[in-house]
Formats: sequence, C-alpha cells, structure tokens
Amino acid sequence: TGEVEEQPPAKATGATADDPTMYMVARVASEETVEKGDKIMFTYENATAPAMPEKSAFQFFFDNVQVTPDLNVIVQSAAGASMLALEAADFNLDDGAATVTVKLVAADGSAATRNEDTVIMLTASAGSITTPVTITAGNYHAEASLTATTAGMIAINASTDAEGIAAAAEVMVTADTNNTSVDSVSVAPMYAKAGDTVTVSAMGTPVQMATFSVGTLVTDMAMTEDEAGSYSGSFMVVADLHTDGAHTVTVNLNGATGTGMLTIDNMAPTVEASASVDMVANGDMVTITATAADNNSVASVMADVSMLDTTQGMVDVSSGSAEITISEDNEAANGAHAVTVTAMDAAGNSGSTTVMITLQNTISFTSTLPQGISLFSVPLMEEGLSTVSDLETKLGDNVNLLITYDGTTWNSRSGDVAITGDLGILVSMAAETSVTFNGHSWGDSMINLQAGSNLVGLPVNDARVTNISDIAGLFAAGVVTNVIASSGGEFQLVAAAGDPADGPVMGDAAYLVMASAAGSAMVSGDGWENGSAGAAPIALAGYTVDNQTPVLDVNGSVVDEITGVAQEGFRVKVKNLSTKSALSSISSVDVADGYNMTFVDLADNYAARVGDVLEISADSPTPLIGVQPVRHIVTVDDVKNGIISLEDLIAYEIPAETELLRNYPNPFNPETWIPYHLSEDADVRLTIYDVNGELVRDIDVGHQTAAKYDTRSKAIYWDGRNRFGEQVASGIYFYHLNAGDFSGTRKMVILK
Repeated sequence: TGEVEEQPPAKATGATADDPTMYMVARVASEETVEKGDKIMFTYENATAPAMPEKSAFQFFFDNVQVTPDLNVIVQSAAGASMLALEAADFNLDDGAATVTVKLVAADGSAATRNEDTVIMLTASAGSITTPVTITAGNYHAEASLTATTAGMIAINASTDAEGIAAAAEVMVTADTNNTSVDSVSVAPMYAKAGDTVTVSAMGTPVQMATFSVGTLVTDMAMTEDEAGSYSGSFMVVADLHTDGAHTVTVNLNGATGTGMLTIDNMAPTVEASASVDMVANGDMVTITATAADNNSVASVMADVSMLDTTQGMVDVSSGSAEITISEDNEAANGAHAVTVTAMDAAGNSGSTTVMITLQNTISFTSTLPQGISLFSVPLMEEGLSTVSDLETKLGDNVNLLITYDGTTWNSRSGDVAITGDLGILVSMAAETSVTFNGHSWGDSMINLQAGSNLVGLPVNDARVTNISDIAGLFAAGVVTNVIASSGGEFQLVAAAGDPADGPVMGDAAYLVMASAAGSAMVSGDGWENGSAGAAPIALAGYTVDNQTPVLDVNGSVVDEITGVAQEGFRVKVKNLSTKSALSSISSVDVADGYNMTFVDLADNYAARVGDVLEISADSPTPLIGVQPVRHIVTVDDVKNGIISLEDLIAYEIPAETELLRNYPNPFNPETWIPYHLSEDADVRLTIYDVNGELVRDIDVGHQTAAKYDTRSKAIYWDGRNRFGEQVASGIYFYHLNAGDFSGTRKMVILK
C-alpha cells in the first residue's frame, strides 16, 4: 500500500523480437492508494502493441525489484476481447428450458466487441444445449438454449477453437417438490472406521435428483436410482478427515429430505485382563477376567487360550469372566504361555492385551549328594521348599552344613535364605544321601553376577549350555573369567573348553563363577529331569576331606565374666595364623551362637588343616569392657566335620583408674590375696616390707592387660613366706604395687 505518484511509463522489455524496448503505463482504480488485492491495468501508450493475437513474455518490476515470475500473456488489440463469460440462471423442469448467454469481455470485465464474427462452441454435462453460437462483428454476446429431462447440476463450458479462450458455468435444475418424499433412509454399516465403505440407501419418489450428506463431513454426494424409487450412494471413511462421533446422514430428493445416523469410530477399545492364578497344571481351573471400554459399545471380548491348552481355542469373556479348565489331554509344553484377550467394538476396531500364565506339570529329579563337600542347586521348584531351612529338613540328619554366598560372605546360618533357581549352596554331608525333588521348572530366569565370585546354579536346561565352559557364553564377552566346579574329588578351575575339569553341566550342581564385571543373562529351556532331556541321573562330584578342608565353620559366644550371660555388639575376629586368612563378625544374642564365620577356599581347597592355630579375639563396643584372646589348634575332628565350636570369650570390666586394694583376709595366717585394678595394660610388680623397711618378698607378676584383678583367681597371692621361703613372724607388713606410672602402698597384719 502507499500513495500513487506520477511515474514515467513502466518499462517492458522483450515484448517483441522487432522492438526489444517497449513501454506500458500502469493504471489503478483508486486515485490515491493501492492495497493488496487491487487490480493494476497495464496499457500500451506511445508504443506499438504486438500483433493480435500473440503470446508475449513479460517481467514486472517495482522499485527495480522483479515482483512476479516471468509471465506468458496473450496481448489483444484494444478492440478485441481478452476472455469469454457465461451467464445462466437455475431453472425448474417445469420451465422447459433456460437461456445461456455467452459474452465477450475485456480484461477489466467490461463488454467488448470485435469487428469480425467469433464462433463459440458450447457443451453441457447433461441435457442438451445449442452449439455452436456466433457473436457477430460489432456485438458482444450471443444466446443458446439449455434443456434438461432430470433434475440436477449441469456443467456448461464455452470455448473458441482459434484462440483457445474459454469460460464455464453451472446450472441447477430443480423439480417440483410438492409430491416428492423420502420414505426411508438406511446406513450400512451404522458404525464405521477409517477404510470402511459406507453405503447410504433411501426409498422415495422415483425419478428424482438424489444426494446425501453426512453432517459437515460429506456434502451433496450423488446417489443413483438403482430401481424405481430406490437410491444408493457411498463414500469411504478417511482417517483424520472424517472425525469420530455420531453424524446425521441426510438424503435429499429434490428438496425432500430424510435422515439416518452414522457413527464413525476409529478408537480401538481398551481392555484389561487378569488371571486368577499365574501357574496351572493339566486338570487345573483358571478364571480369566476382562474389562473392556470403548467410546461406543463393545461388541465382544474373546480370550485365545490355544497356546496354554492345545485342546481349546477362543473363549467368550464378554460377560466379564470365564472359567477355563486345562484339559488332561493338553500337550502344551511347560513354560509361560500368553492368553490373548481381544475386545472388538461395533465398528470393528479391536484392542487386545495378554495375560501370561505358566503351565507347570510336575516333573522329578533325583539328586545324590556325596559325603564331604559339594556345590549344590535345587533343580526344581517344589511346593513347601521355600528356604534353606526347608532344604535342610529334606536332606535329613546327614547334613553338616548348608552355606550360601552373597559375593562377600559365606553364611552357614542361612536357614531363612529363600531358595531360587539360581541359588548356589555349599553342602557338607556326613554321608552320601539321595533325595528326589518333585515339582515344576523354575521357568525362564535371570542370572545376575557381580564383579568377583558368584555361587550360582542353572535354573533350567538351556540349550546353549552343554558343558561347564559354556556358562561363560551366557554373558557378554569378557565378563566371566573362569568357573570353579567339583571334579575328581576336589574343586577345580575351568577357564576354557577342553580344560581337564570341563564336563557336562548338571541340573543340581552349583558353580563358583568368577566375573571381571557385573553381568546378567536370561536362561530359558525345559525344567531339569533325570532320564530325559535334562542332566543325567548321576551323583554330584564332591570334595573328599582328609587332613585339610576347603570349608571351616567356626562359632562361639562372648559371655560376661561374672554372670556368664552372652553379650552382643563385640566384633569378633578369627585368624588362621597358618594361612594368615581372617574373618570377623559382630556377636549377637539373637542366634544360638553369638558369632559365626565360615572360611571357604575352593581355589586351593585349603581353608584349614590339622594343626593350624586359630586366634580368636574381640573388640569391645565400649572402652571399659575387655576380652581376653584365646587360641585353638585345629584337630582331625574339626577338619572332618568342617565345624568348630570354640570356647567362650570372656568379657570383663576395665576399671576407670588403677588402684591397689585391701588384701583379704586381713589379719591372716599364713596366706592372703592382694587385689588391684588396672585401667590400662602394664608391667606389674608387688614388693613386701616389714616395719623396719626391710625387703621381705618381691613378686614379679609380669605384663597384665587392663582389668580388675580382685578375685582369688586373679589377685596376687602371698603365702606368708619371705624371699628365702621361710614363714615370717606375726606383725605388721607393708605391700607396695608398681604398675606402669602407678605406685601404691597398703599395710597388712599376720596374726598367729
């Protein structure tokens, strides 16, 4: 927009080959401003127009900027017409015909004439029209007659053969509606989704122009009259174009209307489903419950149980639930199976979900545990076998130890540890024992490793694992460095396929897997069975104990010196002075043994040997309580049983200060006890003098730990003799105590 100023003629270049520089003048309707949408008329002035008719290429510039692409323009003489126009009015069949006017118009829309005749060709999409018609020289229009036999829209086209100019118009032909009616409207399907073809049918007055509309989605769609008074039309539902919802379908027979309903629904139903149990066997019953929701109505809800039960297929759960009894003839394999529940609405949209149900028909596995030490894993999930304590009961009286490992600590008091398919257990048996497990497969399971050592079993018979060396292949490359397994009466290392200890994996064996980093592996396959595809029914390999053992369990208590009551909170340390290995544990009063530790060495098979010396010490939770260390020499029975119940550690009070106490009895004859307290460790010496200051006796007690030495078993004893072994005479004597920085003197009386 902007004010119009007087401008020199607009420059037009390349208008003709003869005159490459020609000028035009721009004229606008407004005298002051130009706005978007205004027409600008370019007219030749003071220049020669090209011959008529001719197409010329124009470029338009504004402020020296080209504002249009190159245009091909038909340039005509001032006396010629640049276009055609058609005028025709809608009419009723009762009128018989309509007049169609063809006009010559200039570029500005005004009437134009020519000084020669112009022949116009006319066509009509229905009925008939006069053609051709001629606009004679000096005239600007001509008329033609349009007739029709049926109501409807008629498209009219006009063109000149020589110049290629054309025009088009539409005429609506109507019929008298006084006696026209729509008797019925039907829509099929009544519920539709994207991609469906919807057919609209109507019964009404014969020989009428018929259309249908669907709300604002589809308008004035043509219908055909298949038989007298029977009309039909169709359209396809398009996603995103035809929106969901209930829409009124209107059929129009020349102004008479009838309606029907169409619901477009592209939304799939949602369905939630569950099972009353997550594990079944042949002959069991399971209830499938399903809840479906939809924008409209849910037509059906069906559950496909064929994967779970080979004798059954689709089950109707439209009522909300259905009870299914697994056939005794079911041949589905044990394992997790998907029950697919599908809800379908009236439009045919469907939504589904799955419920996983595990089929577990009972299988059995017989394990033979050898005398001595072996690595064991429970091969099947057996009812009533939930914890290590349950396993101990099942194995019977021959069990010495059941030890679990959490990657850091070997735990021989693991009765409350839950049994899982990958739980490895170190078992010590007093005698060979066989036991049969009856239950179900552990199913697909995850084995998780942490960096370091891991005691694990194989929950299922995974086809990828045949030999012990194959275990490494379950995990990412480099995670597993080696595996320790029972072989040849000892524990041996398997680092690669073909190693001497490499051999078939077993369903009831555990393996000590060494990992360089954390890793996880999913294992899947059949449950372990003897005599089938599972491991062969042979005894586990174990370690035969001789003069040394790979496993040693030690336990004991810390008790109060005075009351003998067990104490808790003491950090007890057990060190094998021969191997230099040491473990520690906090004492507790909640277990039968105040402390318990398990030494395990499966790499060298040497946790303890006959003659090894164990040193047991304890750190007190408070500074005024001390514990005297003890030592134990490992015996043959210790190694054979793999268990040592150590003597109690005695917790005693440490006094706050060092002092020399009164002897007792006093007076005495001939012996007495001299008590004292030490607040810290010290070298202790007692000297006795007579009233003249002469030395009577010198008693070197030696180095003593901080404690109270006030009982007869701990106090310094004097038998009333001098340093020569002679009984001293009655009288007063003085006793002097030196203990570190402390010294003290008291008197006593011998009375004979």
